[in-house]
Amino acid sequence: MDNLWQDLRYAMRMLAKSPGFTFIAVLTLALGIGANTAIFSVLDSVLLRSLPVSHPEQLVTLSDPDEHGSSFGSEGGDRSLLAYSEFEYFRDHNDVLSKIFAADSILPALDVTIPNSSSSSGVQKEPARVRLVSADYFATLGVTPAAGTFFTPEVDRARGGSPIAVLSYAFWKQRFSLDPLALGKTIQIRQTSFQIVGVTPPRFSGETVGEFPDLWIPMMMQDSVYPGRDLLTPAIDLTNMHIWLQVMARLKPGVTLEQAKASINVTYENCRGVYQQFPFWNDSATSEAFLDVQTFRPVDVSACSDLFPFLSHSRALFCTFLHAAKTQLVCFHAIPHSSLETTRCGGRERYA
Repeated sequence: MDNLWQDLRYAMRMLAKSPGFTFIAVLTLALGIGANTAIFSVLDSVLLRSLPVSHPEQLVTLSDPDEHGSSFGSEGGDRSLLAYSEFEYFRDHNDVLSKIFAADSILPALDVTIPNSSSSSGVQKEPARVRLVSADYFATLGVTPAAGTFFTPEVDRARGGSPIAVLSYAFWKQRFSLDPLALGKTIQIRQTSFQIVGVTPPRFSGETVGEFPDLWIPMMMQDSVYPGRDLLTPAIDLTNMHIWLQVMARLKPGVTLEQAKASINVTYENCRGVYQQFPFWNDSATSEAFLDVQTFRPVDVSACSDLFPFLSHSRALFCTFLHAAKTQLVCFHAIPHSSLETTRCGGRERYA
């Protein structure tokens, strides 16, 4: 114990004699600790946490959860995203799904006007991540609201007719200090006012692990998020489709994955067959397409290459990147400490 106190006193004297070196050492330590904390937070949200929903083993994806963006035209082969008209057809014509929803594959950050938020007594405009979803989004996932209510089937019936929003628990806490009176208030996105009707549970952050929407609004309010674009009206043929949606569903009890794959692809062929009835159909302009239906499975953290579809391909590479970044950070913030130890030992020898 005496040696420990002697070493501590000596270390303090040496640090006081070299304020510049002390500053660099402390700063490097802080950066190393902060960066490692940030990396673990991302690792925890992207790789370790499963989706906090009811019976995730019953969920299937009809699109590629790792795909984001939008395209205009047609896609053949294994389809990664779907058009809204295709989602509607699956919603109305299937025998194996109990619930189904569509969600924007992009998570845009939009300026949202928030009245009477916790950070200001007046009106404040700030960016928020907004997710467009269909009516059965929360019902399919089996999520229970922390406050208020979620969307009902009515929100899918009229375009522009449901200006309502559901907040994430984190956004509710940060901007409204968990005030229950936030329900019923309005926020504004572009020129449209949305009434707050509900709040998600604390751990829920959406259908895609690693993404964190601040609020959800009905798909029928697409014009408020993407003004001047019509992403909902069915195309006149397969070569003029807006392809932009992730689609997830819940299997009916007793339906296996193989049964679902077969049935859904038959339904998909029937959906595409509808276009063949029109006189402008051009068979040579389109190619065969199919859906690779995947189940949602718990994460196997023993190997990054064996993750379920939400964390496949690029996520596996991301795991490797995280490991390399962590190694670099360890080496980076270890250098000043080895230098400090060398200086201390050299000083000790001179002191002796």
